[in-house]
Amino acid sequence: MTIIMTLLDTAMRISELCTIKLEDVQLDEGMIKISGKGNKERFVPMGRQIQWLLLQYINRYRSKPAKCNNNLLFITE
Repeated sequence: MTIIMTLLDTAMRISELCTIKLEDVQLDEGMIKISGKGNKERFVPMGRQIQWLLLQYINRYRSKPAKCNNNLLFITE
């Protein structure tokens, strides 16, 4: 649900969402740094609901270090 809501709220591409790193998410400022086409970086605003969802996701699924030391926001086992 978090992935879909983030896509809808920010209107970013799926490929952009897949490359977001934990340090790219600025929950306090309500912004996400995205590396888009041609490796151009831009900041995308996110709404309060997405901020809350991402905070919950990070606390629940990313609170422990990943086994492979992956710093991507969305990971799978």
